[in-house]
Amino acid sequence: MTFTEHQHAPRIMNWALLGAGVISLAFIIFTAALLALDRQAAFVLDELLIPVGLHVVVVGFVWVLMWRSTLHLDITTTGVQVRFAPFHRTPRIFAWSDIERVIVRPVSPFGEFGGWGIRWNFSKITGYVWRGKTGIDLRMRDGRRIVITIEDITTASDVIRAVVPTGVEYEQRIPALKH
Repeated sequence: MTFTEHQHAPRIMNWALLGAGVISLAFIIFTAALLALDRQAAFVLDELLIPVGLHVVVVGFVWVLMWRSTLHLDITTTGVQVRFAPFHRTPRIFAWSDIERVIVRPVSPFGEFGGWGIRWNFSKITGYVWRGKTGIDLRMRDGRRIVITIEDITTASDVIRAVVPTGVEYEQRIPALKH
């Protein structure tokens, strides 16, 4: 029994990046126009093309990169694999033998990690936070914690319960999923 999920970028993040790009582009154009008026000179196209072109390339690259980012999650009998494409070339593998406890719980991307993506906080917690408001909290035997968001938490929870080996504790903190 396995569980596989592919999470694409949150839509609100795409719109926020696009909105920020448009607002900053308008700021560049407005600033260039003010500078041209201040010098009492004609609006010089070269002074506008370089910053606008650079802005479009950089913001466009970041927007496409975030838009194409995907969190791949596999839960199998050997462990949990997570890969955040295009930032990871190979998946991060967390074997059941290295996991002490699995907690299925609500996840707050901004409250716990300050946003989406591969996140770290000050207490040995790594978050693979993309879509979903629920996830798994892997408590590793070496003291680290790995939090991974999951959209289909019901199916994931059933698979985890079926594949988690003896010696790994399982805890459910989402009341609607209690069996």
